[in-house]
Amino acid sequence: MQRVDYLGRRVTHPGERIRTQQKHIAHLAVRLARCAAHHFDQRVFRMRGMARRLRGAATDVAELKTYRQRLAERLVAAGVRANERHRTDLARLAAHLSALNPQLVLERGYAIVAAQDGSIVTDAGQLKEGDPVLLTLARGAAGARITDTRE
Repeated sequence: MQRVDYLGRRVTHPGERIRTQQKHIAHLAVRLARCAAHHFDQRVFRMRGMARRLRGAATDVAELKTYRQRLAERLVAAGVRANERHRTDLARLAAHLSALNPQLVLERGYAIVAAQDGSIVTDAGQLKEGDPVLLTLARGAAGARITDTRE
C-alpha cells in the first residue's frame, strides 16, 4: 500500500506536467529574450564606440593633411632660404677670389718680377747687380737688368 501510495504521488497528471513544462518554457523564453536584448545592446554600444573612433580617425586624417601641407610649405621656405644663403656665400667668395686675382694687383701698378730661371722674386736678396729679370705688368711684359738692390 505504501508502495502504491508512493508511486501514486510520483505519477502526475499529464495536464499538470504540460503546464509545468509550459511555465518552464515561458521562463526560458523570457531569459532568452533578455539575453538577446543584452547582447544586442552590447553590440550597439560597441558599434557606437567604433563609429566615434572612426569619426575621430577621419578628423586625424584631415589634421594630418593640414600638417603635411604646413611641412611642405616650411620645406619650400627652408629651401629658398638655403638657396639665398648659398648665393650670398658664393657672391662673398667670388668677391674674395676677385680681390686675390693677381691681374687686379697688376692693374693697380704692381709688377711680377721673375728671375732668369723663371722663379718669382720675392726678396731683394735673391738678386745681384746686373741680373736680368722679366717684369710682368698689367698689359704686357718687359725685360730689365738690376742696377741696385736694397734690403
